[in-house]
Amino acid sequence: MIASMHQKLEQDFPNFADEARLLIRASLYFSKLVDDYLTACEQVDALMHEAQPTDEAQLHQVRKQRLELKDEIARRLSEARNHQAPMFDDVENNLLAIAS
Repeated sequence: MIASMHQKLEQDFPNFADEARLLIRASLYFSKLVDDYLTACEQVDALMHEAQPTDEAQLHQVRKQRLELKDEIARRLSEARNHQAPMFDDVENNLLAIAS
């Protein structure tokens, strides 16, 4: 799953590959965001390629969720690049990130 996370993020955020790799390893929250984003992407693809007509409301909801997740990922990647937010989940690592 980690390899597909890296591939999808590098594809969707090509200018943030380094930050994405760091955040996936350092932050459980970010990893969960990415996992949820990948799941939403798969759901959209599945709904769009179903043999049966798709429920438009369901497709709209999943696309909206995917966009919200992508926006949050983009915000966190930008913050990581600009060092505006700690990149680690636990307190000890937060202090190290702030100190550096």
